[in-house]
Amino acid sequence: MPQFYAPPPKSLAARLAAIRPILADSDVPGPVLEFESFEPDRAPLGSPGSPTLTNGVPVPDGFGPQADFSADTSTALDGRARGLSAAQNSEGVVFVHAGDDKKLYYINAAAEVSNVSKSGGYDGADDGGWEFTLDNLTVIATNYEDAIQSFTLGTSTLFADHITSTNKPKARHIDIVRDQFLVMANTNDTTDGVKPSRVWWTAAGDTTDADPSAATLCDFQDVKGAGWAQRVIGGVEYGLVFFENAIERMDFVGGGEIFSFNRIDRKRGTEIPGSVIAQGRRVFYHSPEGFMMTEGTGESIPIGHGRVDKWFDDQFDLQYRSRVTAAIDPLRKLVYWGFPGTGSSGGTPNILAIYNYVEDKWGEAEITHEILLRSMTQGLTLDGLDTISTDLDALAFSLDSRAWSGGTFKLAGFNTSNLYGFFDGANLAATLTTGEKMLNPGYFTRTTGMLPMVDAAASNITGAIGGRNRTVDSVSFDTAQSLNTDGIIPANNSSRYVRGRMIVAAGASWNHAQGLELLTTREGVY
Repeated sequence: MPQFYAPPPKSLAARLAAIRPILADSDVPGPVLEFESFEPDRAPLGSPGSPTLTNGVPVPDGFGPQADFSADTSTALDGRARGLSAAQNSEGVVFVHAGDDKKLYYINAAAEVSNVSKSGGYDGADDGGWEFTLDNLTVIATNYEDAIQSFTLGTSTLFADHITSTNKPKARHIDIVRDQFLVMANTNDTTDGVKPSRVWWTAAGDTTDADPSAATLCDFQDVKGAGWAQRVIGGVEYGLVFFENAIERMDFVGGGEIFSFNRIDRKRGTEIPGSVIAQGRRVFYHSPEGFMMTEGTGESIPIGHGRVDKWFDDQFDLQYRSRVTAAIDPLRKLVYWGFPGTGSSGGTPNILAIYNYVEDKWGEAEITHEILLRSMTQGLTLDGLDTISTDLDALAFSLDSRAWSGGTFKLAGFNTSNLYGFFDGANLAATLTTGEKMLNPGYFTRTTGMLPMVDAAASNITGAIGGRNRTVDSVSFDTAQSLNTDGIIPANNSSRYVRGRMIVAAGASWNHAQGLELLTTREGVY
């Protein structure tokens, strides 16, 4: 059968070779060094990845830009943000809630912050945070130190104590499992006290009832040999509970057992609760072995081994584990982990580790922030519509159109001024470096120029060649040069081992940086 389509070669160099005309030997273009996955753990020489990177997002065919944080609110929280929730009611109206150590807040569509705490407020711990989940139209929140709270969308004006039964456990971690049960993990109650390894679920269909009963299916399980419960990930079919030393899958079986607990990953859990983040069946997390992914059916898959695990471990101090947050960008298939790394002041998160789970590639960005979470746009108020048109008759859609109501998922968070916003500001300056190659074994390579493969404006592009003659030497980069009118970044570097670097200026508009095509000659047998 004839084949009408052949997939393109995977490497950029192979694809370029496939589309070039046949040229004389003297006209053959130089080698292509591609911008691959950020993999600082690898030895630079011969690495398929980039040993250093600043502000590059892994996308198909290279890297894309990382936008800066842009504050959306006009008023700030009173204290450091400890959690964020975005949910829609039945009319599609988006409600955004956030919390600091003393208060819970509502952020309206006009970007105004108001206190919606219960009377007396809260008493959160210095290293504590808020976790939120949604039960139908009720937002449920916990900080462990106070009673579990709830707010019904479109009805409530203030948060209030959620559990109304005789037993009122507090919990560090919560989520909804099978759309029926509020699962609480790492609990504290007035009868049994502190139970770090306890998993407690409410009555079926009534998340306010925490009194164990065979009739209502409410009960709890003390999981042995797993350490502290660190996170609950809810699901329609089953739930996952992450412990320090294990991952337990909760399967509903009914009867007297109600839930069966099956250890899907022995001796592997998470030491960082905020690192656990789910997208569909995939759950990403950091374990003592490094970054992992599980689908809840078997042993976890390492995704950072030999790539970023050592890089993370070398700069992260575990005493700041409570400052780590994670979020998913579903459109670009990205997982973000925000954490305090090199250059952090007092544990303030300043680094983003970025993983593209479709391309299996890593990136990195440097943005100082407080928390990082996924939120939703809230749509436009009447005042906000003025930014589109002051003439209501000139609007493209009616005032009640879905076009104005928001609901788009976006990467969001809080900055160090306690202001809420999105990571959709101007693009940050990006520094992209290729892996190191020995282009002419047995010879030195003189590089006289580079052709950058990026769709940014010429005025925003500079670059430099880095080289060394021995693997025991540190790489030395030449002075960065601008792109000339011939589309070439001039260079004059003679080295055995060569790598390229490109800098795209802050504020530049671009989408893809693929690599650098070098203009080279072979010289000097060694």
